[in-house]
Amino acid sequence: MVVLGSGCGIVPGGGAETCVDWVRFESPQDQYDQAGIVLIGRSVGEDGETSLYGYRATTHRIEVERVLKGDPGAGSLRVSSTPQTCTGGESFPDGDPVATDQRVIIFATQQGTEWFTLTPAQGVLPFQQGKEFPFQPSVTPPAAPPAKTSPSIHAITPLSNRLPTDSSPATGEVVPWTLVRIDNEKNRIYISAGSVGCLVPSVVHLQETPTEIVIAVTGAPSSASSGSPCTAQKVTLVGYVPLDSPVDGHRIVGNTA
Repeated sequence: MVVLGSGCGIVPGGGAETCVDWVRFESPQDQYDQAGIVLIGRSVGEDGETSLYGYRATTHRIEVERVLKGDPGAGSLRVSSTPQTCTGGESFPDGDPVATDQRVIIFATQQGTEWFTLTPAQGVLPFQQGKEFPFQPSVTPPAAPPAKTSPSIHAITPLSNRLPTDSSPATGEVVPWTLVRIDNEKNRIYISAGSVGCLVPSVVHLQETPTEIVIAVTGAPSSASSGSPCTAQKVTLVGYVPLDSPVDGHRIVGNTA
């Protein structure tokens, strides 16, 4: 069992910090697939700030050149920079990636009524005039992330999905998972889990105790088509599990990546 945020704790109001083990996307295509909106634009100035996990998140007014995915809504668009965590209180030790007057691609996800960059490190990409897209955009958002070159390779479940959950302890083989984010307002934990060899993520086992939230993701045999090696099927489970009580004061433990 591994405790997330080693050396830091999720403790309400105290001196301990909240530490988020942000998911690391393997390619810009993965960023595109998981974002709620993707657009070309630039910041035209700061427009206040909000808070995320106890850290200041600077909000920017965005001049939108082109929307590549999703619906940012009518009127002016405001996007907040997702802060890093476990940094001693400094939200952007390496600089705010949205705070630039350069043309960029912004990958954002919605929490409540507000838009935030996808992660601190992978929410913004510089995008000069004349450059090709580093991903394959779609006219309308796909029901699931688009298939790659082989028909046996695919991903499942967008970030907004509730994952299949079981309250019993995990039995059998498990696959590692990664914490994506914590939604304290709706009492949700967002995670991702990927295939390991011939084992694909299937069910999230969630147990809550007075001090801990225990998460394990069990795997199922790959269903790759006949004649295809099971390792050719790449399945990624991304979404949330609902909690009975707030995360505050609990340790999150499990078979993390």
